[in-house]
Amino acid sequence: MGLCSADDDDAGDDDDTGDDDDTAPFDCLARRTRPAAFDAVDDFGYGTVTSDTTTLPFCWFGTDVITQITPELSSAGATHGHERVEWDVVFYGEVADTVRIDINGTLNFEYQSAHNPNNDCEFYSWDSPAVAGFWDDLNMTADGAGTIRYDVVGEPPDRIAVAWWDALYHDDFPGEPISFQIHLFEQDHHIEVHYLQIEQTEWDVDRGRSATVGLRHEQATLFSCNENALHDDMSIAYWPPE
Repeated sequence: MGLCSADDDDAGDDDDTGDDDDTAPFDCLARRTRPAAFDAVDDFGYGTVTSDTTTLPFCWFGTDVITQITPELSSAGATHGHERVEWDVVFYGEVADTVRIDINGTLNFEYQSAHNPNNDCEFYSWDSPAVAGFWDDLNMTADGAGTIRYDVVGEPPDRIAVAWWDALYHDDFPGEPISFQIHLFEQDHHIEVHYLQIEQTEWDVDRGRSATVGLRHEQATLFSCNENALHDDMSIAYWPPE
């Protein structure tokens, strides 16, 4: 796949007329340009931007390139090793010992480190470094409750490690499926989170109302906690200091 539209409404509408409906797809494998300014910067120097505040594109990789599937994980905080990361992942200035996919919407950077399914706005109390894409009590154990996929796309030095929570459900408020991806970039170690389906008819979980979103380290950045701060086709990017 790799070619993703920056505006899904215009994808595939190229009629050669030269009007506003002709939108070239964005190459999601292309190297990103570092933003000139950020919405927020944490104490370590990580800067945050979103697709609502800058030209950050929405990018999505499908099953044609994301081919690895985890075994079924329990909703109690099970994790799975991301064996396909083939470079040193640097997070808050340190090389991660490992990258593990947590059922509850996080990438964890310590061996077999799992997080309680009940998210906690006291984000700074975590002991282990992680990316919280959508930290919440998610479920892939019920019949038809989704899949967690992962793989590496692109070529060195511009590879992207992708972790994909594909159509999972909230354990307490099962409504529509929740789908999002976390992308780790080899070239500059920035991180992107892309939310394909996050809006819900269940008020308690709609748009992230029951989730913690952000980066966790000794100097963490909290994007949102139990707030309806997300929406479908939204992207968040976290850039380390230069």
